[in-house]
Amino acid sequence: MTGINKTYKGPGLTGRSQRILGVVVREYIRSVRPVSSALIASSCDLNLGAASIRAILSKLEQNGYLVKDHSSSGRIPTDKSFRLYVDTLSELPEPKPSDIASLTLCDNGSVPIKTITLRTTRALSTLTSCAALLLMPGVKNFIIKDIKLLTINDSRVLVIIVSNSGVVHTSTVSLEGPAGALNMERASNYLCSIGQGLTLRGLRRRLFTELDKEKKIAESHQRRTDAIAREALRVGSVAAGELEQKVEEDIFLEGTALIFEQPEFKEDATRIKNVFAALEEKSLIVKILDASITDIRANGINIHMGSEGASRVFDGLSFVTAPYGTGEDATGMIGIVGPVRMDYQKIIPLVNCAASQLGRTAKLQSIVL
Repeated sequence: MTGINKTYKGPGLTGRSQRILGVVVREYIRSVRPVSSALIASSCDLNLGAASIRAILSKLEQNGYLVKDHSSSGRIPTDKSFRLYVDTLSELPEPKPSDIASLTLCDNGSVPIKTITLRTTRALSTLTSCAALLLMPGVKNFIIKDIKLLTINDSRVLVIIVSNSGVVHTSTVSLEGPAGALNMERASNYLCSIGQGLTLRGLRRRLFTELDKEKKIAESHQRRTDAIAREALRVGSVAAGELEQKVEEDIFLEGTALIFEQPEFKEDATRIKNVFAALEEKSLIVKILDASITDIRANGINIHMGSEGASRVFDGLSFVTAPYGTGEDATGMIGIVGPVRMDYQKIIPLVNCAASQLGRTAKLQSIVL
């Protein structure tokens, strides 16, 4: 399968130094040990002596691609090296047939979509020995088509918000007064006229603006406020707020413990604690997935290294994600979280395969959130 990007030289690198750097990265991925000049000499057909290789390694270190392990003569690649490595991957192997079979699940409509996606996430974690993550589709890019209010009883109302792609969200909201005092058809039409075509965030902003206007009118005694409109705005804002919160509820992590079995983390209790806390804070993951949705490469894969984020809470980790869905509604996301030193050549095709399988299996337009 095609890789991420066409090959290019990293800044400050000659073709020879980039080849040597590639050997260091691949060997470190395999062994998780500092890479020596002797090993490079035996792995590279460059007809270079040990002294020449050491000189190139020193230059790579000066340019920030390598660090030296002072307990040995070997070098360790930095995140800068891994970024160059993944950006210059060209040809990637297809997943094994048995792996594809593990990621291919029932699509006859008898299994709920959430069950299918969670099974796929679990299978992806097992195949990659990393934590797998899943963002259910439809929430972040939820464009409103219709809003309806239905009476449940005298004190509660059911709010139904429908997206352009058919994704449906329902929310039960308590009323401030009796349901009989609220004209449901009029309230529904009013909310629909406000929210149609907006995103969830846009709807909440608009509702807050309209509520603020109603409040100022009431305080200034300019005219009597419309009680039905005011209650409809309040009910709509509560429902929209609940749906925005479901972004975090619809992120699933499977196999988190596998991260802490990696050599980089296994002996560092403080690091384990910090990473675990960061993964529990789903709003941080949302930010990464948001960037992935809007910054997908040509083949649908996005790779985010923790050191590239502003907060640096995911230092030492890498996220490999791909969207799934249909057309412009491909807002679901599946991927893995693991050490920066992961086997990208194996993992990228598996993530791509999982996303493709979910895209073919799920009838996303009918998902009810």
